[in-house]
Order: sequence, then structure tokens, then C-alpha cells
Amino acid sequence: MSTNFSNDSNLLLLKEIVNSIPVRVFWKDRDLRYLGCNTLFAKDAGFSTPEELIGKTDYQMVWREQAELYRADDFRVLKSGEATYDYEEPQTTPDGETIWLRTSKVPLSNEHGELIGVLGIYDDITEVKRTAEKIQHLASFPELTPNPIVELNSAQELTFTNPAARLEFPDLLEKGIEHPLMRFFSGHEVNKEGFKGSVAIKREEAVGDKVYELHISFIPEFDVARIYAHEITDRKVYEHEILRLATRDSLTNCLNRRAFLDEMETAIKSSRRHGFSVALLMFDIDHFKNVNDTYGHEVGDTTLKKLADLVTDNIRSSDKICRWGGEEFMVLMPHSALKEAGLAAEKLRALVDNYDFDKPAHISISIGLTLLKDGDDTSTLPKRADDAMYHAKGNGRNRVEVL
Repeated sequence: MSTNFSNDSNLLLLKEIVNSIPVRVFWKDRDLRYLGCNTLFAKDAGFSTPEELIGKTDYQMVWREQAELYRADDFRVLKSGEATYDYEEPQTTPDGETIWLRTSKVPLSNEHGELIGVLGIYDDITEVKRTAEKIQHLASFPELTPNPIVELNSAQELTFTNPAARLEFPDLLEKGIEHPLMRFFSGHEVNKEGFKGSVAIKREEAVGDKVYELHISFIPEFDVARIYAHEITDRKVYEHEILRLATRDSLTNCLNRRAFLDEMETAIKSSRRHGFSVALLMFDIDHFKNVNDTYGHEVGDTTLKKLADLVTDNIRSSDKICRWGGEEFMVLMPHSALKEAGLAAEKLRALVDNYDFDKPAHISISIGLTLLKDGDDTSTLPKRADDAMYHAKGNGRNRVEVL
């Protein structure tokens, strides 16, 4: 129930965010034609502005040689409905050079949960790959690399730290194996036999407010494990934000319909496998049209956000709340029997009924409650909750009804 002002403001803010992050961002429709991108991506493609790409395909880009590769990745995301993260692929630049990208793609859905395209991000990892090749070539001179390198032996004693490691982690030598960077080794009994193989491990580790990607290699001829650390804090932040944009309602920050249906499908499968009950609540604001007509759509949006926050703060951490559409919301409650779910629904109804929303001071909600039954799926379960909600409206509103 957003006004044009609210929508325009959100779009401008999102555009500013997308154009300010130091990674390339693009999105395509189901026919894999570009719907938009940020400025960095447009420059990679040889254009001055993002608008010049709209409607084009990868066959019309400077990287046309890789078009089939990119489109195969896109179709795989569209077909599976699942995101792909951190895979490497080549790209031809406007200068005819080949660079390497680390790419992530997620499916885009509309408010009805229908797949409408693909959202992708990538960063240029050419220099990272070149650095890795140099490290391999100059393995006996690891102190030259700008990335931290640490070695320890099978007795879990640090045997080497390069200058970058000592600069990045000044307390590493003092704490040794107890340092957060070494959590993999301090938290696990690393079998000495592991130092006799050539196992390679890739993992992420948080140290303070930074995140590092660790590449751990066991080098048996020297009885050491060598750790190469690369900071990926910014990349993790951007990935998290892209995922949030793909799974959350922009106004209320509740799950969007597609993400909620995924949670519901998981809960249904787990319920049938482990035998626990699942409850579903559906509610909307009684006479919400009057709020918009009296106070305007901006106040209506604020009311929706306050309602979402109030409900979110008063359900269990295991429960999932979704903005189903308009003023309609759903709450998925795994491990909830009818009595427990009914009490929770009545608690939410009373909380809303007694809460001061300022403008308007008072609203009420009608709640429909149902439990998962044999044969239910992600279509029948929400339909029954919707029917129960309309029974609540038909029986006077501001009440809970069970089907």
C-alpha cells in the first residue's frame, strides 16, 4: 500500500546502493534480456550508462564468446529456483582481454512467488588468481605476498608467519593455536596422519569484525599445514544484502511470498519425516482501506511496518512471518499443536488490539488458524488459513477462527 512518493524514494535509494557498492550487479528477465545493472557492470560491457544495456542479451555484449556459458548458468538458476554462489568464470573485456570473475546468481520472484528473472553479482578476481599463481610459482618466498600466510606443524606449533600475517594479526605469535584464525586446529584434533597427505581445505573464519577465506594445504614433505588467508568481509556483506533483497519484503522486512513458501515446504517435509505438528496463521488489518483513505498511504505503510515489527517481536525465533500481499500476513509455526497455536494467535490479536499505533491509534486484526493435515501442500495449507481468516471477518472481525 505504498504511495508513489514512497515507491520512488525506495527505488532511488536502491539505485544509489546498487551503484555505490564496489561489485558488479545486473538483473535479467526470464528470456535473459537485461533489465538493468549498475554503472560498474555497464562499463565492463563497454557502455556509458546502464540504460544502454536494457533489452540486450549476452550475444550483443563484448563477451559474446562466453554468452553460452553465462546463459547456461542463468537457465540453471531459473530451472532449479536455487541460488549459486562464488563460482569462477572468464569474461572478455572491451579491450579484448580475458579476466576472471567470481559470480553469484539468485532467482528473482514477483509478489506471487513466480520466477521472473535472475539477479547476479560478480567481482573481478583476476588479480587474486594471478597472486595465487605467483604464490605457487614463488612457494619458497611466501613473505612476498600481501596476504597473510601461516604454517604450523603436526605438533600444532606455529613454524612460520609472513609479514602480512604478523601485520594483520599482531597477537598471533603470542596466542598461537588459540588465536581465532587457528580455530579449525584448536577446535579439532588434527590427526598427524593428515600431515602425510595432500588434503586441501577451504573455509571461512571470523576474526574480530572481519571475515577471512582460508585455504589450508597440508604439505607432507615439510610436516606442515600452510594457511593462506584472504579477507572477504565486504564480499560477505554484499552477498548478505543481495540475498536479503531477494528474500525480504522491502517495506516490512518480513519474508516475501517465495521465500516463505520455501520455508513452508521445508516445514511440511520435516513434519512428515519427524512427526511434529505445524500451524499456520493468516491475518490482515480490519478495515485497512479506511486507514489509507483517512490518513493517506504513507501512514498506511507505517502502520504495516509497525504491525510487522510488533508481531515479529512476539513470536518464537523458530516461527516465520511473511508479508503475503497488501495488508495480509502469515506466520508459520512449526512444532505447534492446536492449543498452543490458538493461544499464540489470541495473544497476537490482543497485542494488536491494545497497541497504540499513533495514527491511527487503534487497529484490529482478524486471524485464521489451521494445522497441517495429511495431503496438504504449499497450496492447500495457505488456502485453508485464508478461508479461516475470512470466517473471522464474517463473524465480526477482531477474532481468531480455526479451520
